[in-house]
Amino acid sequence: MTRVAEGEVPIRDLSLRCGQKVFEVSLWRDEALVELSLGDHVEISYLRATLRPAAKLNSSSYSAVEKTVAEPVEVELNIIGVMEGDEGATVMLSDADEEYTVPAALHLDIAADDLPIKLKMTHINKTIQSIEPLGEMMEAMFDSI
Repeated sequence: MTRVAEGEVPIRDLSLRCGQKVFEVSLWRDEALVELSLGDHVEISYLRATLRPAAKLNSSSYSAVEKTVAEPVEVELNIIGVMEGDEGATVMLSDADEEYTVPAALHLDIAADDLPIKLKMTHINKTIQSIEPLGEMMEAMFDSI
């Protein structure tokens, strides 16, 4: 909440990534109350730009915030590491900037000796939905799970 002439209004500061660029955005009033989570695809329209003291985008009375539904994407990933946690695992790729989350329900069980490993995965916003082995050796490993 922040205080303005009319009283207090909700405000939410975000960092949005579009490709390699990161944009700082402040959402005010109703737009600040939209439920957002890390990894959501979001469309925000009618923002005002301010350049001082630092470049930033701010919502206006015409702004709209809408979460978009992402379609599943099938990719072949070369996995070089796996970090396991209580909620599942995070797979690390040779490209250090990319990580994918694997929910615990998928039971990803890769031993360090099996790395690096190439798998076909379907994801939505970098959360893995399904995993398919590539090649006969990988199929044997997945059949044992």
